[in-house]
Amino acid sequence: MKYKLDHEAKTFGDWAYLAVAKHYKKFLSHELAVLEDKDPEELHQMRVGMRRLKSAINGFTAALNLPENGQGKKVGKIAKSLGNLRDLDVLEDTLKNKYYPHLPNKEQKRLKEVLYSLEKTEKKPLKK
Repeated sequence: MKYKLDHEAKTFGDWAYLAVAKHYKKFLSHELAVLEDKDPEELHQMRVGMRRLKSAINGFTAALNLPENGQGKKVGKIAKSLGNLRDLDVLEDTLKNKYYPHLPNKEQKRLKEVLYSLEKTEKKPLKK
C-alpha cells in the first residue's frame, strides 16, 4: 500500500497527509511480527512508529480532520501500552540473562516461577 499524492506536495494539508501516512505505514509494518511475539525489537520499532505517528498528528492537527480514534490522545494511549510491554520485555531479558545465571539453584527455581508469571501477564495486553 503506497501513500502518495497525485501532485507535488504544496500545502500544509499535503504535508500532513504524507507525514501521517508515512508513520502509520511504518508502525503497521511491525504489527504481524509483534503479534507473533518472537523478537522484542519488533515491539520496540512499533512503539517508536506509534510515537512518531502521534507527533505527526499533533504537529499537523490544524490540517487534519481525523475520527476520534485517530486523535493524538488515543494514539498516545496505544503507544503507552506498547511502552509498558516493551518495559516487560526488557525486564524479562535482564532477569533471564543477567541475573538468573548467577543465582543459587533455589533462587533460580523461584525466578523461573516469576518469569513464567511475567510471561502470562505480558500476553494479555498483547492480545488486546
